[in-house]
Amino acid sequence: MLIYGGLLTLVLGLSVARQDEAMGWSMVVGGGCVALLGAVLIYVRSRLKVD
Repeated sequence: MLIYGGLLTLVLGLSVARQDEAMGWSMVVGGGCVALLGAVLIYVRSRLKVD
């Protein structure tokens, strides 16, 4: 969910940046960070050992 939500926010931020540059770029950065966090969590979960 983090990846999809982050990417959606990123794309919406690109669209908003045409009207309000500061808000648009803050949405792009925030969405990118959330999407990256989701990818990192998938990697961490894949490396967990099952006892």
